[in-house]
Amino acid sequence: MRFFRNHSEYFVIFLLLAGILFFSFHYFFNKEKQTYDKKLFDDSIVHEISIELTEKDYNTLLATPTDKIRFHADITIDGEKTEDVSLSTHGNATVFTMEATGETKFSYKINFGKYNNTQTYYGLDKMILGNLYKDSSAIKEYLTYYLMRENGVEAPLCSYVNLTINNEPVGLYLAIEEIDESFLARYKSPEGTALYKPSATGVDHSKRKSLKSELFDGEELGISQIPDDPDFDFEGADLVYQGDEIEKYPAIFENQVNKSSPESKERLIEAIKALSQRIELEKYWNFDSLANYFAVHNFLTNFDSYTGPTAHNYYLELKNDKVSMLPWDYDLSILRGTDPGLSIDSPLQGPGLENRPLWNALSKNYEFNKKYHESIQRMLDEQIYTNELFDRIDRVSEMILPYAKDDPNGLFSEDKVLEETSYIKEFLTERSDNVQKQLWGI
Repeated sequence: MRFFRNHSEYFVIFLLLAGILFFSFHYFFNKEKQTYDKKLFDDSIVHEISIELTEKDYNTLLATPTDKIRFHADITIDGEKTEDVSLSTHGNATVFTMEATGETKFSYKINFGKYNNTQTYYGLDKMILGNLYKDSSAIKEYLTYYLMRENGVEAPLCSYVNLTINNEPVGLYLAIEEIDESFLARYKSPEGTALYKPSATGVDHSKRKSLKSELFDGEELGISQIPDDPDFDFEGADLVYQGDEIEKYPAIFENQVNKSSPESKERLIEAIKALSQRIELEKYWNFDSLANYFAVHNFLTNFDSYTGPTAHNYYLELKNDKVSMLPWDYDLSILRGTDPGLSIDSPLQGPGLENRPLWNALSKNYEFNKKYHESIQRMLDEQIYTNELFDRIDRVSEMILPYAKDDPNGLFSEDKVLEETSYIKEFLTERSDNVQKQLWGI
């Protein structure tokens, strides 16, 4: 006791230092435990993001958006700043359209580790800030990824963002998780998992090599042009078997997302070959994942995709020697004028079955069809008939309405969001009734 009385000041200092160390350790330990899915992709709120880059760089970006130049920038997410990230415009035909019309609310791609390969945002490598340009409801892509994940598909996370650049308001955006290494880590994918994002230029390079640099987007081609246009070349994005050589599939292998071995590429070609022969499909293709993917995809009637004339806006994932299809870019789903009675078993719009061998082979396989129909029924039972999906639409619409009302670019308005949201709910109601009758065979 005499020791503590004589050295009380040291004891107090010791306790203070111990407390500081404890709380510092607690803070940093918990900070490390936080992950981007809980931070940025909390979809119950609209997040605040501000981007800062030099005025010179920003003026260059606005003047040359189609060049997709990478700029150094700082980004602040909900008050937390990350310095020196890569910022570039994102998208194909939409960027050209916006440049031609003088609009400046571009989509952006953020790469947190481009200039510092150890830097991430709580584990996130890259994200897209989608401008919602083609969707006046602002909920179609959000809704699709939500349904995909709920139905067992590996799909990106997303959340809404109020964006400012150099202190100027830009408006409502959808932050979307990029499908890449951090995506694979979140899904605990094994080492060696390969990702590809097929994307064709859409030209016969033996005749029109000069057009190689032109970006292909389905908006540039009408449905009637695709099957009959002799100059059109999907370069493997349609998954038509072209032979065993890797070079015959440039749309796939020149668009690999991560490093993949020659064996992975050969395995994918074997899977494509199996489609053409319609043998041993389940050996190469993940029926469970594909059934869940096509259940949502075909229910929502998106044709800017593999089932439409474009054969793009999807990823191929080779995991555990089996191939799955992953979703991407769904702002053109549930388009006005689409027939809610579209057949779930004949969903192709434009191309013939021979031009979409994945669907052709799967749709003729009994085991796949059984899983596919069961997946659709499960989605109806768990998401539609419980009103869970409609309640979510209402909640999200109410959350984003103030931002649509104050949109600085005039792309949204409260009336537009309410009108389009009402149409989406009407369509989903009709679609559900019709699809249920198809499942019942009536």
